[in-house]
Amino acid sequence: MNSQSTASRNRSTLARAALVLVVALSVVTLVLFIINRNTPVPASWGTPAGTRASLGALVNILLLSLVIPLVTATLGALIVSRQARNRVGWLLIALGFCNLIVSLCGELAVRMNLAVSPPLAGGQLIAWICNWAWVVVYALLVLLLAIFPSGHFLSRRWTLAIGVPWLLFSGCLLIAAAIEQPMSSAYQVANPFVESHPSAVYNALFAVGVPMMPVMLLVVLGEVTARYRRSGQVEKQQIKWLLVGLAATALMVAAGLLLVFIPRIAFGGLLVNAAPILPVLAIGFAMLRYRLYDVDLVIRRTLAYTLITAVLLLVYFGSVTLLTSVFSRITGQQSALAIVISTLLIAALFNPLRRRVQDWIDRRFFRSKYDAQQVLAQFAVVARDETDLDALTAELLRVVQETMQPEHVSIWLRQRE
Repeated sequence: MNSQSTASRNRSTLARAALVLVVALSVVTLVLFIINRNTPVPASWGTPAGTRASLGALVNILLLSLVIPLVTATLGALIVSRQARNRVGWLLIALGFCNLIVSLCGELAVRMNLAVSPPLAGGQLIAWICNWAWVVVYALLVLLLAIFPSGHFLSRRWTLAIGVPWLLFSGCLLIAAAIEQPMSSAYQVANPFVESHPSAVYNALFAVGVPMMPVMLLVVLGEVTARYRRSGQVEKQQIKWLLVGLAATALMVAAGLLLVFIPRIAFGGLLVNAAPILPVLAIGFAMLRYRLYDVDLVIRRTLAYTLITAVLLLVYFGSVTLLTSVFSRITGQQSALAIVISTLLIAALFNPLRRRVQDWIDRRFFRSKYDAQQVLAQFAVVARDETDLDALTAELLRVVQETMQPEHVSIWLRQRE
């Protein structure tokens, strides 16, 4: 017992030391960015050419080098302190550290290769690490999703099914990034190890590695679905938190990409960069079991208000179009009365529509909760009218059995003196 507690303390101490290292490296990265912000840089992956003295660039580096690594590593350290043997906590620490390494090596590459002349010794090596470090981050993220929340794969078959595309992705893209000349993810700095990469080999590696990215995610999603079906109640709630985080991430990334590529709004890039924090927070909530069962309320409210918003928008624009057409035919001109009537119609429909949509969602997706609510409502009616104590006690036992389904129920009644 003493050896086990000592090993647990050692793991917690190691996790705290890793967290302190992440904080220190985050500070170094931010200082380097402030020093480098006026240095013109070539276009790199995710970074436009020119200086980075804008507010958007500052917010971006704060996200990538401070917020995301620090939150990820902190949650990992908390999980390790409570569940030292669970690999999820250690993977979160490694993920936060590797995210930070990408930003730190990027700033060092700018400082050592572009900000001074001649370039400093070792600058190309730092840039070379920056060019392939993002592959490690993505691989760790997929591995984290695959073993959540138990800390291991669901079975040997799932290990093989996920491991093969994972190895193909990681191996091919690591090699491709290592031999690229010049390095597109490291501000076009020259590769210190190769004079020119063989185009046929480089393209073949990308042709194999890139399709493995969606393949891995689909297989992991299949494993998560199988894990959900086989797991107990607590683990199901944890998986729900993960799915909510992934869904929110997908929406955030989609919105950010639309803003970047259609109206050319730079804020979209910040949304894309901030999106990975959502599944990390969801994993933290789930692993630390903080308000675990609130996820059902989050899902119910999200589904309800999404459907309500869609229906109300259809009703609003449909009524505006219809009434505008009617008024135009009657008066021969446009009228603001159509908008006023449509707004009043939406206000009148909101509460009845919300109740109907929530009732439909509860019946369709949360049947057990819906049934429990119905049973409790019926019991309230019975309790109001029933005067026989034995009948009321029997009804109470029935309600507890149907709503909570305990293994054993007993009622203790206090006798009057």
